[in-house]
Amino acid sequence: MSEQLGTSPVGIMERLPNMKKRERSIYYREINGVWMQTGLLPSDMQGRETYLSKGFRLSPPDNVEFTPVESDKEKDQLLAKLAEIEAKNADLEAKLAELWNDRPKMGRPKKG
Repeated sequence: MSEQLGTSPVGIMERLPNMKKRERSIYYREINGVWMQTGLLPSDMQGRETYLSKGFRLSPPDNVEFTPVESDKEKDQLLAKLAEIEAKNADLEAKLAELWNDRPKMGRPKKG
């Protein structure tokens, strides 16, 4: 039950209930021509407006197959791609550290 705080020019002001958990729903979105199912995302009024304005949908379009994100094959492909990116990142960081250590040291000229 909400507590009535008073009135304003737009109507009665009421305190909103303190929700510890936000409402959540599964959305659908198009990525490179393929409709994919998302995980649980906020679906209260603010969250729903945010996602719908970004092109997400609450149901998949008619006559279109969607790809669930949780498929094992897709997970394995994404994990392999992530491992590859992390390896490249580690190589680049090592090269950057090597270049940083080999740079000429710049400093103030010594007073003589």
